[in-house]
Amino acid sequence: MADTGTTRLSQKQRVGTFNGRELLPIVRDGETFAGTAQDLAEFVAPLAGQAAPVTQEAIAAANAAAESADAATISNSLAASAAKSAESSAAAAQAASVAALIQPGVYADEPTGRAAVADGQAFKVQGDGDKIAALEYRRIDASHSVLIAEYPSAQIALAVDMSYVDPDTAFRRVDEDGYVLDEVKANGAWRTVNWPIGTRAWRAIFGTEVTRIVVDEENFISSLEMDGGVMFRPEGGTRWIEWPAIAGSIPTGVSMDMDGFIVRMDMPDGTFLTPRGVIGAELPPSGAVYTRAEIDARNAENLTYSQAIKSRLMTNFQRPVFDYNILITYGQSLCNGYRAFPGLSTVLRAAGLFMLGGSIRPANVASGTQFIPTGGASELKPLQSCTQDSNGQIIEDVSPLTSQLGGVWWGESLSESEAAFLKIMMARAANQSDDAGPQFVVVNCGVDGKSVEDLSKGANPNLYDRIVDAVSQIKAIATAQGKTCGVTLFTYNQGEWNYYGANGFGNGATQDRAAYKTLLLRLISDAQSDIAAITGQKLPFITLLGQTGAGFTRDETNLSIGTAQLELSQENENIRLACPEYPYPVKPDWHFTANGARWFGCHFGEVAFRMLRGEDWQPLSLRKATRRGRTVLLDFTVPAPPIKFGLPFYAELNSTGTFVDLPNKGFSFIDSIGAFTATDIEIVSETQVLLTLPRNPNGSLMIRIADAANNFGRASLQDSNDLHALESYYYADNHAMGPTENIASLLGHPYPMNHWVAAGQFVVTSD
Repeated sequence: MADTGTTRLSQKQRVGTFNGRELLPIVRDGETFAGTAQDLAEFVAPLAGQAAPVTQEAIAAANAAAESADAATISNSLAASAAKSAESSAAAAQAASVAALIQPGVYADEPTGRAAVADGQAFKVQGDGDKIAALEYRRIDASHSVLIAEYPSAQIALAVDMSYVDPDTAFRRVDEDGYVLDEVKANGAWRTVNWPIGTRAWRAIFGTEVTRIVVDEENFISSLEMDGGVMFRPEGGTRWIEWPAIAGSIPTGVSMDMDGFIVRMDMPDGTFLTPRGVIGAELPPSGAVYTRAEIDARNAENLTYSQAIKSRLMTNFQRPVFDYNILITYGQSLCNGYRAFPGLSTVLRAAGLFMLGGSIRPANVASGTQFIPTGGASELKPLQSCTQDSNGQIIEDVSPLTSQLGGVWWGESLSESEAAFLKIMMARAANQSDDAGPQFVVVNCGVDGKSVEDLSKGANPNLYDRIVDAVSQIKAIATAQGKTCGVTLFTYNQGEWNYYGANGFGNGATQDRAAYKTLLLRLISDAQSDIAAITGQKLPFITLLGQTGAGFTRDETNLSIGTAQLELSQENENIRLACPEYPYPVKPDWHFTANGARWFGCHFGEVAFRMLRGEDWQPLSLRKATRRGRTVLLDFTVPAPPIKFGLPFYAELNSTGTFVDLPNKGFSFIDSIGAFTATDIEIVSETQVLLTLPRNPNGSLMIRIADAANNFGRASLQDSNDLHALESYYYADNHAMGPTENIASLLGHPYPMNHWVAAGQFVVTSD
């Protein structure tokens, strides 16, 4: 092929006449057609730069002519004869290759060939000896095969008409009798016998057809209307004009030179068009896809693995056997109800749920190293949510806040609904009333706007001491009553300020995946030791994590924080990732709405209940990712199969926020060239997703789930968990809630409890 920089010059010297009906191969089935598209030169009008297809029958000739012309002399005076000589040699070589190709393994008839090969393999059958040298089939099963190619005889391949050379013609195709079918002039015009030009051949490039080709009075192609609902024109640069969308693929990019000529069109299937034709990205070999049997086998493994997790009996952890079982929540703003006003869970759901003081949060909610009970007295009060200002004062009438929705108040947190679900479900599991069963004390020690370093033991200020102080106060209360206490659950939801470390908001916080894991493990270990020293408990508490995501996600860190949180769940005995943050309703600044926080907490309650009963847990998460050619198969751990696509909440989309159908479903890829998305995404089993890449990867391939650039920190994949939530979506006018929180489809209904796929960046291995 000609060098890209000399394409337009060398095309002027490519002169030849080709018989468009007699060149091999004539491909029949779609799979082989796609697999050989890289070798089929769908000619793009060379000099005018307008894309213009020819039939598949002339494709091999177009490439042969380009190869020969490049090898020929550059002299204009010798161009025609050089091309003629080269073309004759190419035809002879082609004939020889056909003869050599069809000799070995050629069968007498189709049934004989089919019986000799395995499913998916190709075989050849001898042709009629006149025009057809061989027929190639692919076996489907023992009784069926499909014709995929016909190979012309050497006599036909040599019948290339070289009798005419027109210096003004770049390419001309004639039929067997020498009549001109069409020709491409050196000035880029394309002339045909009948107009408009058929568009069938465009499928090889676009994956769909061109619905209409518009030409001017000189037969220059002036625009293409594509079956994707768009049209492009070359004049004055790249211009995309919206048309009523139908379906199908469109070019992913069009590059033009200073004169407005198209020099390259990048296609979704990885190929790109230049004035010399179709340059194909490397395609997988024929049959290099995952078979139904392979998919089914791996799906069965995933189902077995997922069930084994739930069936595994957990023993080495602290169960709720104390008189007062303490539930600690720690982290930053998305754990403590920052801006998630108003408090919604203001009515006690069951007896036996308590808090330290008049709120789950201390009066010094935004700062301080002590847990100062709201209201002043260190006493246990029935659990209920409230709305607090920055001084820790409880706001009884929240209606004035309706006109100040951008203000900073603390409202509903994840802690209230987590505790209520755990308490009630433990009672019901024991066939008791909701008021019976273990008693729980809830304390939320979180401080908004802090990194894991800020929250760790020994930081300055030592915010970690809020935990020690709260547990010490509850211990003193229990001792005074002659009762026992211990911590059974440690909920940690933080990571936003570590994702933001690069921007200076995280006070120098690490963004490194391994470093974050080390720091969080140390924090949890310190809490285990210090709490045991206070309560005297011998067994470790369960730690549940939320996964940082949505608008806080940072691709430049390789999704480091979210990936670290998932790995902590997979690598440690008593640490589990409950769920990601991204699906739930948030405000435009990415902090939960009151409903979003309560909905989020319901999932923590479910996981806490399962684990404190001794059942193990892992979230919906990627188990394995493999690639074969340009096909990637993803296997997932699925708590409640089958998987399906849902609609995560996306606040940044507009002023109202909405649940969105992500076009990339949460998936993207990155290799040594850069990030890109799949051209096709399909759920193929109860636990698997199949993706098609637009090109072959360069170097190592990684898959990203819920990345920022392509998916806004969110993903669409969820399972089919049909658990009935104990809380319902609530909205009331003049109740510190904006009109955007009035979501009619949810109002009054229990929160859906589908589990959403965990975010992260993962290795894709070659299969």
